[in-house]
Amino acid sequence: MVEILEQSLALLFSWSNILALTGGTLLGLTVGAIPGMQGSMVVAIGLPVTLFIPPETGILLLLGIYKAANFGGSIPAILINTPGTIAAVATTFDGYPLTQQGKAGKALKMALYSSTIGDAFSDVITLLVAVHIAKLALRFGPFEYFGLLLFTYIIIAAVSRGSTVKGLMGAALGMAFATIGTDPIQGYSRFTFGYSDLKGGISLVAFLMGLYALSQIIVEVEGMIASGKAVKATYTASPNPDDNRVTFEEFRACVPTIVKSGCIGTVLGALPGIGPAISSFVCYGEAKRSAKDPDRFGKGALEGVAAAEGGNSSVCGANLIPLLTLGIPGDMVAAVLLGAFMIHGMQPGPLLFQESGVVVYAILLGMILIDAVMFIFGEFFIKVLIAAIGVSKAVLYPVVLLLCVGGMYAYNSDMFDVQAMLVMGIIGYVLRRLDFPLAPMAIGFVLGRMAEEKLRQSLILARGNPLVFFSHPIAVGFLIVTIVTVAWYIRSEYRRGR
Repeated sequence: MVEILEQSLALLFSWSNILALTGGTLLGLTVGAIPGMQGSMVVAIGLPVTLFIPPETGILLLLGIYKAANFGGSIPAILINTPGTIAAVATTFDGYPLTQQGKAGKALKMALYSSTIGDAFSDVITLLVAVHIAKLALRFGPFEYFGLLLFTYIIIAAVSRGSTVKGLMGAALGMAFATIGTDPIQGYSRFTFGYSDLKGGISLVAFLMGLYALSQIIVEVEGMIASGKAVKATYTASPNPDDNRVTFEEFRACVPTIVKSGCIGTVLGALPGIGPAISSFVCYGEAKRSAKDPDRFGKGALEGVAAAEGGNSSVCGANLIPLLTLGIPGDMVAAVLLGAFMIHGMQPGPLLFQESGVVVYAILLGMILIDAVMFIFGEFFIKVLIAAIGVSKAVLYPVVLLLCVGGMYAYNSDMFDVQAMLVMGIIGYVLRRLDFPLAPMAIGFVLGRMAEEKLRQSLILARGNPLVFFSHPIAVGFLIVTIVTVAWYIRSEYRRGR
């Protein structure tokens, strides 16, 4: 084992590999910071490049893009309340309020710290215990997945600000939008109203970009028209130096949240189909649930930024566990990486570590090096972008709108996605004006289709008997945690009311 690691390190520290992972990281940071441009899309575009370079060099390039784009998405989420990637939606909850308080630097640096720590934690766990976590993931069937998703829905109550009723209504509306398209079990079209474009459902990217980014632009433009001030600065930095950095006391207070989010994200990342967006919601909700003062969340709590970013980044490393050990890609990026392995004659699965151990360990060690590169260049990106957000709203928001439309079209080369984004933008604007929290609607949409599919698969296997859930220990564990969480939430609301 020691000899393999020595050979892997020698393979990793070649100029071609260092340049590949550094270039991929810089590209990922840039792509992630552009609203509408998804890192997974650029990873897919970059796959043909790996045909002409060694396998470890090509895969490190793709991993650099993937990992850095996850953090890059937090930059516009914090600065202009527009998540650059789907995984950064939960980061807007506390990141943008901090920017409104003149603390954008503090929020961005905490996002960088929690992202790199969470990602590195996941990478180390993947390196050490990949096989064992993969065995746990194998035990998850539709019953266990539904139990996990049911627990995640309880996060709706945790992330809803204001009226719980409005939060649940928003979640139900998101679930309703998720049912549009083709039935996941029987394959017939539903709620398409005769439009063939709706048979594939509403794109997740179009839904979230419209709900968050476009609705925010409409609100800002409306504010400019109402005030008559078209060149008002979007951001005024606080004169207090501590507001532009994370103090040691603040970082120490967030360490338990980062560690907890890293653990949750690593476990969820090992489960096929559970992406960084779901992990960030789960980690954010858990951070709020366990906080001494949960009312601070949604108003600029630094722990909220740490939880969301630690949660979505810690999925990245663990996402390779089912791919490398079982040959099962967990999401689109893992599917692209599977293709990269296969075009070089390497078949992911139980024999991969025996047949290509040196290359695999070079890639796993390179993932940790990518975290270090991301940390170094992330600091530079933060300084440049904080200086840039003092631009006039009259200039900034038209540019953001163009990026949203261009990125949305580039995502699928389909104008229907752009139209769907515009419609969701109008709906998001109306919900903002009616003081509905957008997070529950986003959660309802993200999880709705998967939850329906797993529930129906479970009931088909159980021949319609719901009691069969209690014969699966992991599913029962999630149900117990769900009941305890609901009881805790009701008790907290009752005490707050008194």
